[in-house]
Amino acid sequence: QAGARGMSTSFAESLTQIASERQAERVEREQREQAEAVRAWQAHEARLLAEAADVVKNECRRAAEQEQYLCAIASIHAKVRRWPQAHPGGGVLSWAVALPPGAFARATQSQDPELWSTVNKYLVLKLLEHLKKPEFGFKEVSKNNESILVAWRRPDEPSAKKARRESGNVHMECSICQQSRLMRAVVPCGHLFCGECLKEALPAGVPNSCPVCKQASHGTQ
Repeated sequence: QAGARGMSTSFAESLTQIASERQAERVEREQREQAEAVRAWQAHEARLLAEAADVVKNECRRAAEQEQYLCAIASIHAKVRRWPQAHPGGGVLSWAVALPPGAFARATQSQDPELWSTVNKYLVLKLLEHLKKPEFGFKEVSKNNESILVAWRRPDEPSAKKARRESGNVHMECSICQQSRLMRAVVPCGHLFCGECLKEALPAGVPNSCPVCKQASHGTQ
């Protein structure tokens, strides 16, 4: 009987078990809610970027009508309906956003202006990445203070497709300079190097050979 009593769980130990179980349930619930919030944000972000891109296109069309080849879009956050605002006015909007180095931050924009500033910068960077996609074909996409700058080619300049073909179309680390750049292939061996290194390794007007295999080069592509 004494042994049986010694093996029984004390009241305090049962409390420890209850608290531990509730903690595990809470952690699981929070992880599930966070994952759902992140998915919701990612879907919202995709719609937001599409809407922002439409705003940029409309501004660029107006600039092109004025015979311009450059457009500055100021205060993009104020022109996109889905863009989180610093002071939403009605209710409290919550969101989740991926922040470096991969941590997820969640808060309310009306109560945390610092987070709104971080999210605003994050979205501007995401929009810049979005506008640099080949489907837009802009010659330049950059940020200047509070404005997004985009430029497109003039009639006497090569098309974006031709420029990409001339500068290379594979992005990787060059074995010569060790920098991540657009690669060009040596013909006929096919070894890849960045355009800058090839200019030095294969000067125009003289017989050349591949820097790696030493095979005679007939040019690059």
